Formats: sequence, C-alpha cells, structure tokens
Amino acid sequence: MHSQGVAHRFVFHLAMRLDTDVTSLLSHRDCSLKNILMDATHMYPLGFHPVEELFLDDIKTPAPRISRLEAGVQYYFVDYGISSYFPPGSRRELVVGIAGRDQDVPELSNNVPYDPFKVDIFTIGSVVLRGELQAVGFQSPADILVSLLCRITVT
Repeated sequence: MHSQGVAHRFVFHLAMRLDTDVTSLLSHRDCSLKNILMDATHMYPLGFHPVEELFLDDIKTPAPRISRLEAGVQYYFVDYGISSYFPPGSRRELVVGIAGRDQDVPELSNNVPYDPFKVDIFTIGSVVLRGELQAVGFQSPADILVSLLCRITVT
C-alpha cells in the first residue's frame, strides 16, 4: 500500500506541474523520466553524500532516511530546451518538430502542426506504461493508475 501511495503522489505532482504549465501557457514537450527530478531534501534530514547517497558526507555513517511518502517529496520537470512558451495575452499555437526522447508520440511531425500540450500528456502516460516508474511505486501493469493512463495514451 505504501508503494501505491508513493506512485499516486508522483503522478499527482506531475499532473499539478502540467496544470501549472498549461495555465502559464508553457508546454514542456519532453516529459520523459530523465526530465523528471525528485527533490529528496526532506528524505535525508542530515543530508547525504552526493555520490554515495545512502551515507552522510563522511561516506561511513549511514544517512538517516524518511520514506518518500512521509517526507512529502516534490517532483520537477527539468530541461525545457524544446519547450513551447506562449506569452500572456497570446493564444495557444500549434507547433511542429520531432525532437524529444519519446519518438512514439503520434502527433510528432516536422510538417503537420500539432498541440504541444497533448505531447506532454502522452509522454507522461508513456513513462508509466513502459514500467519506468517501479522506482516510485508501481509494482505491475495491473496497477489501477496504469490502466487509467493507458486510456489517455491510446494511439
């Protein structure tokens, strides 16, 4: 149950970040797992070594750790290199381009304009469907959340 709570929190945070981006008219366009980072600050109250994260800075003493769910970690999108920004007062535009880690996005095209916000939704769904989220709590494709995301990424 703990792992399911972690997974739900992860997806909830991503949805909130997407909602913020859509409200501010910013589309990331590359929401792959490598572009989603977790702030683990609250999981390690005494800090941790930058390479040997299970230890304190002395690399000898185990770092006290609080679970992701209890610590209330935050998740962030990084690498906005191919993002699309629409300034306030402007209207949302369609875009072209095939850049991004997930090349299975059906909308991607260098010629046919598409909605960049749909790409964000699809790529997050793909991260979950490919089983890349076992590290944050998904145990199997049978997880109820996976089947929900399956429905929004049907091509």
